[in-house]
Order: sequence, then C-alpha cells, then structure tokens
Amino acid sequence: MSRVIIFGQRDYAQQAQYYLDNDSPHQVVAFSVTADHCQSNEVFGLPLVPFEEVQERYPPGEFSFFVPMSGRSINRLRERFYNEAKAKGYSLVSYISSRATLCGNTVGDNCFILEQTNIQPFTRIGSN
Repeated sequence: MSRVIIFGQRDYAQQAQYYLDNDSPHQVVAFSVTADHCQSNEVFGLPLVPFEEVQERYPPGEFSFFVPMSGRSINRLRERFYNEAKAKGYSLVSYISSRATLCGNTVGDNCFILEQTNIQPFTRIGSN
C-alpha cells in the first residue's frame, strides 16, 4: 500500500480520493494545490498543502502522488504538475478500477481508468 497525495481540491480530486481509498491498495493522506489556490488547511477531511511545500511535509520516498485533473486546459496543466511532482522525486500511482476490463495491457503511471472501461488486447496506455 502506498500513501498518496492528490493534486487538486475540487470534485474530481474528491472522486479520485473515493476510488483510491475504496478500490485500490492506496490510501489518500492529503491534497495539494499551488499556494495561490490554497484557501484553507483542509479539504474533504484531509490536509491541504501548498504544492510548493509538499515535499517538506510528505517526503517523496515515503509518499506517492496522483494528478487526476479535469476541466479547462486539462492536458497541459496535468502534464505540468505530473512533471513537477516527478521532478520533486515522487512516484505517481495509477488507479485502475477493479471493474474495468483489461487484457494483460500495460498501463503507465498517473492514469485514471474507471469502471466499465474496456481496454482492448494489445493496447498500451502510456503514463499520464
């Protein structure tokens, strides 16, 4: 089991928390957003930590990261924070629903695969 910090503080981050806590070997321990978006010290019952300071409280060797962003500029922003989390030394987890169908497929890190998803044979899913 890995202890995971989720990047985000809105509904998609809460959804990721639910899936990771209830259908994976991971446990969500905190959320993180950039300091300019950090309006409180807690969200969804867990600590909310400025991304610029996260490694001081949650060392990369002891915690993993998940960046499940959605919405405006999704790909660029997710890629930015995925790369920044990796640069800080974090490993990134993926969530693959126990109710998804995979056929021995290779799946990279920082992927969010929900229930009722069918991944065809011989398909590879890269990271992020």
